[in-house]
Amino acid sequence: MSKTVLFEVFELLKSQGLVSTENEFSKDWLARSESYARGLRFHDAEPSIATMALLASKLQYYGERLLGQHTEQHRALGEKFLSYSQICHSKINERCVDRWQRVMAA
Repeated sequence: MSKTVLFEVFELLKSQGLVSTENEFSKDWLARSESYARGLRFHDAEPSIATMALLASKLQYYGERLLGQHTEQHRALGEKFLSYSQICHSKINERCVDRWQRVMAA
């Protein structure tokens, strides 16, 4: 479930002091309105593929940069970012495969 991954990333970022609220996460990490994450939770909805792609890209970008840092803590966080980026990419692919398979079966 993509929504679960998205909120796991939010909790990771929050635990590292990189965001403090869902509003900040929605705006700064998802490039969406401040109420985006809250709306997903309220409506029990999945994030868009575009949102997941943007999050995956940003996690990969910062993950790669953190790997080059001097402290083990930064490198460990970089590994987590890259792991979540890969999970996001996998979720995107799962949803795309499901969609084209449904179209072909129709």
